[in-house]
Amino acid sequence: MESDRVTSSMVPASSGTYTPRAGMVNCIIECWGGGGGGGGTINQVSAGAQRGAGAGGDGSYSRTTATAAQIGASKAVTIGAAGVGGLAGANNGGDTSVGTLCIAKGGSGGPGSSSAPTQGGAGGVTGTGDVTSTGMPGLGQGVLNNVSANNSAVGGSSSVGGGGSSSGANATGAAGTGRASITEICNQ
Repeated sequence: MESDRVTSSMVPASSGTYTPRAGMVNCIIECWGGGGGGGGTINQVSAGAQRGAGAGGDGSYSRTTATAAQIGASKAVTIGAAGVGGLAGANNGGDTSVGTLCIAKGGSGGPGSSSAPTQGGAGGVTGTGDVTSTGMPGLGQGVLNNVSANNSAVGGSSSVGGGGSSSGANATGAAGTGRASITEICNQ
């Protein structure tokens, strides 16, 4: 007769250590990388014109199923930090991982304003897992004419780990923090 199965889920709020429950048979691990920070813009460069900044890309997604033997006694959990927005831009999001079994890569930060059109930050590249997807890129901007000082480009879209939008004059864009989720399947 086969044992009854019990499932439980956990979402670590910060980096630390994952220790499986007694009787864990296997688990489904999901990771989302941190989003890249949005680039900041500077004040208008001339009457009615403002330099645009690029938004950050969102982190990639990875999912894997691991056995109790693969997990062992414990695995390190790293939650990818959100990229910090800034005038210099290019602040990447951090990678999220559970050991080396499941890794989601952080998105690239958006560049700060310049005299030429800017590109948004790239989405996180493919990580490690049974199922993986890249992150969405952030949008870029050109030199904006006849605009107010508070225009922004949209960050890469994600349920978590989204890229930060670029922001208006002398400001910075924030991004989403990465996330991990572990669903255990245990013998009762």
